[in-house]
Amino acid sequence: MFTLPITEVKGITCIARPDVDQDNYAYFPIIVKENYPLSRDELFEKFKENNIFARKYFYPIMSDLDIYANFRSDVQKAKQLSESVLCLPMYPTLSLDQCELIVDIMKGN
Repeated sequence: MFTLPITEVKGITCIARPDVDQDNYAYFPIIVKENYPLSRDELFEKFKENNIFARKYFYPIMSDLDIYANFRSDVQKAKQLSESVLCLPMYPTLSLDQCELIVDIMKGN
């Protein structure tokens, strides 16, 4: 639904989706790269201002939780992804107009 228009947005990468006949509408994750004009959190807020409820997935990473304080290790890649992944809303009744609005917001329109 989103994949083709999102590929036009510099600094946003779609996470590869499996080739399936029917989607389960669980989530549509994107990665907000450093060359995107907004941080993941700023884009999250921009969506929220427009009543689009994206989600911060994989955040915080498990190693940041107090219970794992004694098991810290070098998880820089996981940390980086936890701060850059955003899941776009996705559900069976999501309209084309709503998809276009989401992409327009990412494009800065």
